[in-house]
Amino acid sequence: MSDISLMFAVEAEQLLLADLPEDAIELCNKGLEIYPGYAAALSVLAKAHKALGEKNIALQIIDDSQYQILAPSYEIIHKSVEEDAKLEDVFIEDNFTSNSEFVNPAVILNSDVADIQKDYVLSDSPEDDDEKYSFDSEDILNLEDNIEVELSDNFDSVANNDDTILDSSNFEIASDETINIADSDLDYQPEKFAGLNSKSTISASNIDLIPGLHRFQNSRLQSLFTNRKKRINADIYKIISKQSQYISLISSLSHANPIKPDSHHKGDRKKTSVIVTETIADILVKQGAYEEAKVAYKELSKKYPEKKKQFDKIIANINKKLI
Repeated sequence: MSDISLMFAVEAEQLLLADLPEDAIELCNKGLEIYPGYAAALSVLAKAHKALGEKNIALQIIDDSQYQILAPSYEIIHKSVEEDAKLEDVFIEDNFTSNSEFVNPAVILNSDVADIQKDYVLSDSPEDDDEKYSFDSEDILNLEDNIEVELSDNFDSVANNDDTILDSSNFEIASDETINIADSDLDYQPEKFAGLNSKSTISASNIDLIPGLHRFQNSRLQSLFTNRKKRINADIYKIISKQSQYISLISSLSHANPIKPDSHHKGDRKKTSVIVTETIADILVKQGAYEEAKVAYKELSKKYPEKKKQFDKIIANINKKLI
């Protein structure tokens, strides 16, 4: 039949309880063509193959069903990644095409360091530079503030004695005459750094890690990004909710109608009550079980009087095949 309801999984479960695993497999395969990834049908299909002793096929169905059930979620996530890439391209193009608004990502020094850098700009004349930066070494170096420590004469004898502990008495302060005065030709200008203080150091506030980030916040682009994320999360939640309903249905069917052990033989079919539907009756006709099909259509005629003429025609066709 072309029209198959979502309840075909329940009908397949009834066929399985009636010890008709082949019929249940046929019905499940037929329904899964219209409703792929239907968790309840996949569960019944796996049970039917297990009932026939085809455990490998049942395990393969279970493994494949895990992807089929979650495939819609994977598709939404994949689309989300593609849209993220498009939004990133739009953001980069919007923030870096204009030279007037371009923000250099390099570290930005504060004004104190910038002023010091200006002082190092040399003039075009080398002579002027020599006059500007000339100095007297005696004015810069204060001998009283420079102390050089030298080892005492008897250090070698002390060092060779392993039992001797070195202390401050083993050293002496060198005299002023032993201090090496810096060469006057050395380009040493400490006054250039006299104005530096703790404020001149680089701080985190002077670093622009993501250029243009402040323009993205509370912008139209951020609004579009946020709305799209909410829509995607809502779609994923709907899919998860539907799959939860399928899982609940499978659980209820398993507890309400557990599969009987292998001792259940085909001779006990008549003792098992089966819900007769048009789908089951149609399958019986295709399998050549005409007598059982006639009984099914007669019961359907009583259940659905408005379709009695339709079922009577089917019964008449079955009688012609029996002649």
